[in-house]
Amino acid sequence: MNALPPGSGRATVRKDEDNLWIDIPAKRNWLVTAFLAFWLSGWTVGGVVAIGALLSGTTDALATVFMMFWLSMWAVGWVAAATTLLWLVFGWEHVWVRADGISVMRRVPFWKRTSVFAAEHVARIRVSRQNRRSAREYGMESLLSGKSAGTINFDYGRETRGFGLDLDEPEAAGLIGEIETFMSRRPTRGTT
Repeated sequence: MNALPPGSGRATVRKDEDNLWIDIPAKRNWLVTAFLAFWLSGWTVGGVVAIGALLSGTTDALATVFMMFWLSMWAVGWVAAATTLLWLVFGWEHVWVRADGISVMRRVPFWKRTSVFAAEHVARIRVSRQNRRSAREYGMESLLSGKSAGTINFDYGRETRGFGLDLDEPEAAGLIGEIETFMSRRPTRGTT
């Protein structure tokens, strides 16, 4: 019997004496990516046509007001779709664990956001089934803010923070083990 080899997961872990790095590429879904690219192309053409009509000055006042409103909503939709498309194709999460805390960077071309969490306020690192959703399902606001987004969650003061968008639970549990082992080596307060 030829058994399937076990999955290796998406994350890459590197460490030295003082640092633990976890690099997680966005989960690629090429069907959704192709659809979103096609949709974004049509959406872009629609916006360009509307801008052209608005700039031509051939519309009456009511149509101009409607076009301006529609274009503002069009721009919000375009940015959300383009950001999601960039995430699906080029997105990465970089997690850096040190004795003094955890840094989580999410990046796509032309944009990155880093959140830094002090070690003394990080508690209860855990797998979250509730937040095991992808960027497109969770919403771009959560992707950009980092609040509660991801399969790996932890308490930070009175908030829940997270990373590891759309990780499988066994991989997330393994990464939590790596983080907890590494952080347990940090010196406690009052000791030298």
